[in-house]
Amino acid sequence: MANILVIGGAGYIGSVVCEQLIKNHKVVILDDLSTGFKQLINKKAKFIKGSLLQTDLLIRIIKENKIDLVICLAAKIVVSESASMALDYFETNVNGCLSLMKAISKTKVKKLIFASSAAVYGVPQTKCINENHPQKPCNVYGMTKSIDEKIITNVAKQYGINYLIFRFFNVSGASNSLSCGLLKKNPTWLIASINKSIINNEKFNIYGGKYKTKDHTSLRDYIHVEDIAYAHYLGVKYLMNKKPSAILNLGLGKAYTVKEVYNCALKLFKAKNNLIIRPNREGDPDCLLSDITNAKKTLKWCPKYKLEDMIKSDYKFQKKFIKY
Repeated sequence: MANILVIGGAGYIGSVVCEQLIKNHKVVILDDLSTGFKQLINKKAKFIKGSLLQTDLLIRIIKENKIDLVICLAAKIVVSESASMALDYFETNVNGCLSLMKAISKTKVKKLIFASSAAVYGVPQTKCINENHPQKPCNVYGMTKSIDEKIITNVAKQYGINYLIFRFFNVSGASNSLSCGLLKKNPTWLIASINKSIINNEKFNIYGGKYKTKDHTSLRDYIHVEDIAYAHYLGVKYLMNKKPSAILNLGLGKAYTVKEVYNCALKLFKAKNNLIIRPNREGDPDCLLSDITNAKKTLKWCPKYKLEDMIKSDYKFQKKFIKY
């Protein structure tokens, strides 16, 4: 059993990660609730309201709770928003990472799991992206995560910190218990947006019908949030066993076009087709597909859930908790 600090543990992914970890570990959650929700805070965890930017608070929490390992899931993550809110994104994501590494460097904790993103790659140069693919982010969000990775890898060398950096692809779905999920009335994530349109019998906009794919809509790799949470569970076990640092892709290793995801949801719920195709968004690559070979080898991890599972669990969560 380890003492784990989860920063961002009241958020969508963070809450599911906490639900997974609390079975075997003591969990302390730090969240400023700017995008997190009180409703998603695990009742078995200790909760502290505060920001990643509060270095002194981080140091105090780590020391007082004898933290063995830190998991950081706190960040601003909306790609479309990052262009118009660049200063906020650099402040939260980059300065937040600096604050985190300052705190860790001044304490005895030497283990870190950090949430990064496939956005660091930018426009893919190969069909399937492995961790050695060049980093050329094409949006502000991706830039901040790329900078964060450089901060962590350089500071970790100096202070003997072992880390896992997880590059998430498109995380979707809700927890198996249906107590944690994407608790937003206006989601920007594809599967949640599709389900919202079906629940409310609304028109659904696809941004881009001129991509170089089989149906001209963008091709993406989706991964169930439960698979992400289990990767964190295995990551804790890995680092507690004093294994070497690693940067790993977390995706399904299989990609679907936006139309395929939409049609899958229509079929599952016998819904009416309300599709509208809008112009392509600037900077959106045609295809993002993960090579997850290294995650499989390093963590003995393998995605368990399919696209249908992601769609159905998110749909059930929305029906249960979100009032439109």
